[in-house]
Amino acid sequence: TPERDEAVRYLMRDRAWAAYPLGYLDPDTRTEMDLLGLGGVGGLEALVAIAHLPNLVNVFATGDPGAVGAILAQMPAVPATGVFSARAEVLDVMERHLQVNTAYRMRRMLVRPGQLRPRIVEPTRRLTIEHLEQVRRLYGLWTDSHQLPGQLTDGVYYGVFAGSELIAAAGTHALSIRHGVGAIGNVLTHASFRGRGLASTTTTAVALELFAQGCEEVVLNVRNGNDIALLTYQRLGFTDHCTFIEGVFRKR
Repeated sequence: TPERDEAVRYLMRDRAWAAYPLGYLDPDTRTEMDLLGLGGVGGLEALVAIAHLPNLVNVFATGDPGAVGAILAQMPAVPATGVFSARAEVLDVMERHLQVNTAYRMRRMLVRPGQLRPRIVEPTRRLTIEHLEQVRRLYGLWTDSHQLPGQLTDGVYYGVFAGSELIAAAGTHALSIRHGVGAIGNVLTHASFRGRGLASTTTTAVALELFAQGCEEVVLNVRNGNDIALLTYQRLGFTDHCTFIEGVFRKR
């Protein structure tokens, strides 16, 4: 069980790929974490980071596939269910220990200060916990509402309104100014207002705020095959960083 500082040093080797666990490991998020590592004198060879979020367990596995397998084989308590993120070469090892119910191939996209090409077509407003019910109405069942209060309180969310109704929003799934990285997610526009550049607008607003606060890298995920979203983010200056697998697992 590596110390947090050791885990952070290992994850910072590829900060864009490790944006989520780095966000959860920030003490300001108050996220309960289980860290399991394998390594020798030269340091960690692999790490499994388990974040205990509201009503959700998030497992992130990275490093040498054989070392990841050894960690999973020796885990004292395997979560009953949850979501996971891992590179494709690690997935085969994970499936020996976890029952993968759903899996999607994802693209991790990255933008740094100076690379962003902002696009703002409508005024945006910073969203706070006071907008929680409006945010929930927009997202409906599209996202896990248990995560929203903490994300609005501790993260960065921006929205576009039509009168008093929230019609588009984007925010952070994970954020650590301390570690210089933020992960944008929950980018959604109401069906009646799509095709007007509002996704670009809210994403731009969030990214600009993250850079202003000190983030050096901002990432987001696009499911493989979602060419419209891919083109939208490429126009904003995001580039491919890596591919990975994201899905849902159950304990074998």
